[in-house]
Amino acid sequence: MSAPDPDVFDGRLPPPRFANIETTRFCNLQCRMCIQFNEGSTVAGPHMDLGDFEAVARSVFPFVKLWQPSVSGEPTMSRGFEQMIGLAEQYGVKAEIFSNATLFTESMLDVLVPNLGAATISFDGATRDTFEFIRAGARYDVVRRNIKRLVERCRSELPADRQPEISINCTLMERNIRELPQLVRMAKEELGVDQVSCYHVFPVTAEMKQLSLAHHQELARACIDEAVRVAEQIGLRLVIESLDQLTAATAAAGTDRVLSVVDGVIEGLEARSVHPELARPIPVLDEAHPGSPEVQARRAEGCAELDLQPGYRPDPERGAASRPESIWHCDFLWNKTYIYVGGNVRPCCVHEVPALGNVREQSFDRIWNNENYRAMRQRMVVKDPVPACKGCMHIHEFTDPQQIDGILQGKQLPERESLPELPEALDPRRARRRRKGSPPLLQWNAVEGVPSYTVEFSLDGFGSILFSTDSERGGPAIRENRYQVPLWAWKDAPVEREIHYRVLARPVGGEPVEIYRSLIPAE
Repeated sequence: MSAPDPDVFDGRLPPPRFANIETTRFCNLQCRMCIQFNEGSTVAGPHMDLGDFEAVARSVFPFVKLWQPSVSGEPTMSRGFEQMIGLAEQYGVKAEIFSNATLFTESMLDVLVPNLGAATISFDGATRDTFEFIRAGARYDVVRRNIKRLVERCRSELPADRQPEISINCTLMERNIRELPQLVRMAKEELGVDQVSCYHVFPVTAEMKQLSLAHHQELARACIDEAVRVAEQIGLRLVIESLDQLTAATAAAGTDRVLSVVDGVIEGLEARSVHPELARPIPVLDEAHPGSPEVQARRAEGCAELDLQPGYRPDPERGAASRPESIWHCDFLWNKTYIYVGGNVRPCCVHEVPALGNVREQSFDRIWNNENYRAMRQRMVVKDPVPACKGCMHIHEFTDPQQIDGILQGKQLPERESLPELPEALDPRRARRRRKGSPPLLQWNAVEGVPSYTVEFSLDGFGSILFSTDSERGGPAIRENRYQVPLWAWKDAPVEREIHYRVLARPVGGEPVEIYRSLIPAE
């Protein structure tokens, strides 16, 4: 095999500027569209151990300037949350929080306000009925009051250049789309936030598949057009992400998540943006901060062993003829990373994207430029994304020569035909060869007084859940001390991997308790 051409983009990049760390999977709400709630993890957890968080922080914080605690649970429920915020502050890393705002007590705001880079509050309806229907367990008036208090304290206690951008985020579906124009007006005139952002629901339940706007496209277009008109009129920043082919394909399918075979987005439901000039810069630690020398020293040390140093700037002298006419790009693959409980590193939080490495086994800087990450980036720029990315809203096309030069780090575009075979972790055809034989019958000792059980399966020691019997495809509740693994699940289970499983007893009125754990050997 010939040596790689050093002048061709090989997927290696300087460190990212943003890291999401899954500090908890617990949540105090039961939102109808929430993947984690429907899988049961918002009740069963776990939290990330504080010692594990400290290890992740040592590996990641020297590189990034912004971090986000869990988006798979409610971040303010994280065990040791104040210590986590404090540790990030020692590294000069601001927090970007995505929260339901139900736990925004004054003491919680004391922790958050000085350390925020940005805050986004989930708010999925302009009226009490819609909001409390979707965000079960949250009280409309309480969350509105807490948002107002957050805005008030940030604006009154922080200098103008240190104030975070505060947004509300609405998950769009048929149940709330008619209220979007009203929500935009409320955000500006009542709540006082900087922005409204909107994503289309990723439909993993039968109910959400029906409520997906993939089935209500004309209604969606009309309501979005009106919301855009209102935002333009009142001077509010509004960002509405597209309805992508990945989401639409999942809404039409009978399974939890499918791979799209079509790139792009639904026509007429492309991304919309109003008043982008009103975006508030995210405050980061500047050189005047008393702790800046120590922070800069840590970052320099963290970058010292990297083959690529941060700071590449596009070269305006390079001729346009040496650059491609256009490339595809994903900001998550270039500038962000997600680290889950158990240490798995994934490129984003989109449901069921592959794990690209594990920080318990290898340092983050090595994972960031490993075979998996590089392959995803190379496939992206040549417009041939890996199966998990196909049809995703976060793929954007760039035609500006300066932007292309920066994305490719001054290198040439690789030839699609010359790219190596995808690593197994990124190719479901290789990673999911069918298991043979009959699916096993799992048994355990019965627990007196327990009306039902849950069985969970994992490939990584329960850092993440591969399948739970509480999910939509899990079948009827398990009443006896045995579970017959379904044939479809057995055929889809990856071979050459041990599959861990555990049994949770669910007593009436109590928390689920693990009573048994074992594994199914690899083939």
